[in-house]
Amino acid sequence: MARAARKTGAEADSFPNVKLFVASTGWPYKPSHVPRQPLLVIHGASREEAPVYASASGHICRRYADLVRSVAEPEHDNVFFLDLSNVAPPSEWKAEMQRPGRATRMLEKWFTRFNPSDATVLVCSEDLQVVLPLLNIGGEVRIGHVVVTGPAVPQAAVQSLGATKLTGVADPTLQALRDVLFKGSADEERPPLSSLHFVAVEFSLDPRSKQLVQTPTNITAGVLHQAGPAVVPTALVQPPQQPQSATGTAGSGVVAVSTMDLSKKAPLGSVVDGVATHHLLAGLSFSGLLVQIQNSMADHAVVRTVLADIHGSVDALFPRSLQPSLVRGRVVSVSGRVISADGRLCIMGEAVSAHQGMREGYSAVRIGQRNASEHIRRYGCMVLRGDKCVLVRKDGRLKLPTAEAHIHETEEQAATRAVAEGCDIFQEEVALLRDVAPAIVYDFSGDVPVVVKLFAALATSPPPAGYEIDEESEDEDDDYDWFTFDVASRRLLLEFEREGLSFLAGGVSRAIKAGIVIPDFHCTFGPKELSRQEALANAGAVMPFTPLPRSVPEKIPVTVLSGFLGAGKTTLMKHILQNREGLRVAVIVNDMSEVNVDAMLVNGVDVLHKAEQMIELSNGCICCTLREDLLTGIMDLQRQQRFDYVVVESSGISEPLPVAETFTFDNKKSGVLLKDVARLDTLVTVVDGFNVLKQLKTIETTASAGQAAYDGDIRPLAQLLVDQIEFANVIILNKCDLLTDNEIGEIRTMLKNLNPSAIVYESTKSNVPLTAVLNTHRFSETGAEAHEKWLKEAREGEHLSETEEFGIRSFPWRRRKPFHPGRFAEFLKDPSLLPDTVIRAKGFIWIASRPNFAGVLSCVGHLRDLSQGQPWWAAMERDLWPEGLWADLEPLWLEPHGDRMQEVVVIGSFIREEAESKLDALLLTDEEMGQDWSTFTDELPSWEDVTEEEQGEHQHEQGEHQH
Repeated sequence: MARAARKTGAEADSFPNVKLFVASTGWPYKPSHVPRQPLLVIHGASREEAPVYASASGHICRRYADLVRSVAEPEHDNVFFLDLSNVAPPSEWKAEMQRPGRATRMLEKWFTRFNPSDATVLVCSEDLQVVLPLLNIGGEVRIGHVVVTGPAVPQAAVQSLGATKLTGVADPTLQALRDVLFKGSADEERPPLSSLHFVAVEFSLDPRSKQLVQTPTNITAGVLHQAGPAVVPTALVQPPQQPQSATGTAGSGVVAVSTMDLSKKAPLGSVVDGVATHHLLAGLSFSGLLVQIQNSMADHAVVRTVLADIHGSVDALFPRSLQPSLVRGRVVSVSGRVISADGRLCIMGEAVSAHQGMREGYSAVRIGQRNASEHIRRYGCMVLRGDKCVLVRKDGRLKLPTAEAHIHETEEQAATRAVAEGCDIFQEEVALLRDVAPAIVYDFSGDVPVVVKLFAALATSPPPAGYEIDEESEDEDDDYDWFTFDVASRRLLLEFEREGLSFLAGGVSRAIKAGIVIPDFHCTFGPKELSRQEALANAGAVMPFTPLPRSVPEKIPVTVLSGFLGAGKTTLMKHILQNREGLRVAVIVNDMSEVNVDAMLVNGVDVLHKAEQMIELSNGCICCTLREDLLTGIMDLQRQQRFDYVVVESSGISEPLPVAETFTFDNKKSGVLLKDVARLDTLVTVVDGFNVLKQLKTIETTASAGQAAYDGDIRPLAQLLVDQIEFANVIILNKCDLLTDNEIGEIRTMLKNLNPSAIVYESTKSNVPLTAVLNTHRFSETGAEAHEKWLKEAREGEHLSETEEFGIRSFPWRRRKPFHPGRFAEFLKDPSLLPDTVIRAKGFIWIASRPNFAGVLSCVGHLRDLSQGQPWWAAMERDLWPEGLWADLEPLWLEPHGDRMQEVVVIGSFIREEAESKLDALLLTDEEMGQDWSTFTDELPSWEDVTEEEQGEHQHEQGEHQH
């Protein structure tokens, strides 16, 4: 199907996409990091049929599942599959074997981006010709072993392999391939199918940057579904049968009553089947909502989740009993009911069943996108009687009656209840007009926008005698009064109410004229019709019947600029202001004396000047934030609705993490979250390319450099720079005009090792496209919450890229022995105990004299920092473990010490063996392993100890705010 959709003509020269499939043991593959010594299975160039060692049908990952079980190590191994027929048809590959073309060039681009180290390639002899160009790209050998199945390899191909090891397997049975490829012992058990994880990674060429972009999708649930039914809760809701039309087909639009069995009553609480997130309405009971679980967190008796499909996302609550089925990344079918919780739509899930996956070619939106739970919603009515509508008195003014829905109410029920409660009447006195379109308007009068849905309705009782004559009379002591359109328009103070009133008045008028609505009593609600004399007297005056609705302000996007003094962030800000392409930009800066903004720049730009200071956050932590009123300042800008964008220029010693956390804090006066009115779009860090390597090795602090933000501020400058780099979404490598190409390559590689997920732009005088720093949508709250001061990859077992091109490399150092506390204390004091070329080292450590807690090690240049981490699970009683923990923990477990281990990621231009030997020297020797560890001298900084009960309450919550 993908090949049939290819474009022809001039567009045929565009590169095809490459789709890589990965099967993993232990945990899912993370494509931002390249594994070492991978096994890559390539097929499909000469024929689309699967090779003999794969199943004949099913998903590619399912076809190769038995091969994976035969050759993969039980823990932490990846097997990669590349179906070349998805890149180009065999006929095109046949031609390219003689004369390489676009498919071959794309394959080489992909292989360079994939960047394997000492890879093993499994390929059939017919496809070997396609693999040969990959052996030596850019003068670097990335394939160390080629295993060829089938007939003998031609001598010319053997000569092309050069020093690359070649193994031929004439009869490629699973056992024969296991004998060649499996690195463990022959009697080692094969991992079960249920323990495998499957990820699809699509590589496509970005048309602007000309760089390959990776798009990963966890497809484990869909692949395993082909192997048999997944374990799901038994309480499943059976979907109702779809009614048939007169022609016997469902959904033709005309329901034939004669074909329906009217004797069968729909059960109470019957559901609507096959809904999507954009179908969800308050009070709706449903089944068959096909979604991907994007987030899942246990909270007392419930599990809070975020569900998403191609149309949007929604927050959901499930009973704790369903937690085993609510695995992040899994695609499931959900049954439940839409409720209203604090005015926001939310799903109350009742049942979950595994599903094979979404329709091929479609995937769920990113987390938070088009979220149905994002906005507070209110419902109300414009109730008419004669030529008047009802307004209620509340908070000292007249309003249209509105209210939030109760937990199980529908929209219409909430609207009629709002009238009944506001007027102190019975709901029987109001009849909704279902054939008049409701008005959806937006209330910006509070701290957060509210979506208001107004229905048209008629009063069921007639107006009293003299009702129309007594137009202006009202009783201010009464809960409500009736007003004509013109008077109501004047008395309503908020624009959204006037807009809703006009829209509904026009709709009712049109429905009555068309005979769609026939009121019980005379109804003439609308603007006063002018006589000819009045019309002439008002000639030239603009008196619109329906005012044009103002544009709906979205959350105002915010970009935060960070970077050391002199890096070039002020220059970047000026560049933004001078080239904002029609955007109305508000700028928040630290020091106006550093920003020479003349009259030309100020035109259309609002500049706020605030001082940096300490504040106490709502969770009791003390953070050095950008400024005390950053939160209220952005809220004020959003309420003004005069700006399209906000750029925050932080000080040279500001950390992006606390600034990002500000978006999760509430205004202490209003209780409103900043993220409800503003959207953190991008965290940009400007790096001084000329000085960055020296800055990373400095031992200066903020105090010694004269840049302290508060009394007692002694933060190391090198650590601040690393934090600015590691937490950025976009990094501007500035002053490239002062660097050689090799220096640029070395620094760029170092930046990518420190922050693999960030986009790095090279610049001179901070000149980059605006699209690089504005409206990138690169900030992700989910990713930010997962960030810690240490690299999360070390704990999750991900492998960092090892590139030799510019000498900057990284590797994860893992050992199953603890550090000797004495030698480790010397290591913290003596920088020479780690190679001087190490730029960064961070991760979790195990100290022999401290068996209950992991340590957190952070090294930046010559700086060393050790802090207390979370308890080892092995130090806790198993009855305190969360439900389902063992399934995740088992691959890491090694008796007698359980999950205790060393996991440190090391980054720099060192020789790996030298760095490893330095760290290995700190471990216990074999003799010391048999001694009493409590007798070792421990002069390390003391840690707080806690009881096992407190450890159980801690629950290893990775998302908690930490310092």
